[in-house]
Amino acid sequence: MQLNPIVGTVRRKRGIMAWESGFERQSQVACTKVSCEHCSEVRYDQGNSSVWTLLENPMPTVYLASPLGFSPEYRAYRERIKARLAQLGYQVFDPWEQPFSKAIREASGIEDYHERIAAFTRLAKDIGAVNEEAIRECDILLGVLDGADVDSGTASEIGFAMATGKRCFGLRTDWRDSGEFGLPVNLQVLHFIEKSGGRLFRKIEEIEF
Repeated sequence: MQLNPIVGTVRRKRGIMAWESGFERQSQVACTKVSCEHCSEVRYDQGNSSVWTLLENPMPTVYLASPLGFSPEYRAYRERIKARLAQLGYQVFDPWEQPFSKAIREASGIEDYHERIAAFTRLAKDIGAVNEEAIRECDILLGVLDGADVDSGTASEIGFAMATGKRCFGLRTDWRDSGEFGLPVNLQVLHFIEKSGGRLFRKIEEIEF
């Protein structure tokens, strides 16, 4: 299969495959790695083809926690956030960009109910493990906190990132206040963000680390 390079890079840290708009989506497959921390040279195997990329100056990574993959209508908003992060000189680990689509389709197609649930249970564990490791490896976490209440998965990722010593930030462009006592978001989520050394942004253009 031919890979068509576009703007960006492909990156993998400690077994995590993170796609930074480096190659078109057909290159998102399981890969093997030949790398060291010092040279940052990474090999991606796709059948009989291989892609090599050399990151001479690896950029710091932001883990983008959000519920914005549940609807395709949110994609433009998500891409605007990622464009701002790239503008600031950060690579983005976006959980919604990881190559689980094929496994999800295959699990959805299983006719037997119990087998289907078992497949989804295994898949959920795999996705959770990948996201956990990505949070451990990232430099900063940014959580998208729009909506009537903070998404439960995003809140969990913020709490875990804060507990592992990561600086956490939030983005809430929703003008409604959804937290206790007139706070913009849930008081515990806001506490974890501020306790970690981060802050809450109200516009994409305000994002600055």
